[in-house]
Amino acid sequence: MQAISKLDYYSKLLFDMEYIEVLKENGFNESGEPLKGCNNPEMTVDEIEVIALNRFNKRQETVEPFDFD
Repeated sequence: MQAISKLDYYSKLLFDMEYIEVLKENGFNESGEPLKGCNNPEMTVDEIEVIALNRFNKRQETVEPFDFD
């Protein structure tokens, strides 16, 4: 698994957007605290990061690199 700390600046920004989306989908606020009605309040930050990183990597596989030629 690729470490989040090894991502370049822009990839980290894209990962952060993915991470926030995963938090919201699983019923957490942006601080990682479960909201009322959270389906899985025992989920850890590490588990959420893994989900977000997997989604990020899948999306990166489908994105064409920029060609500035």
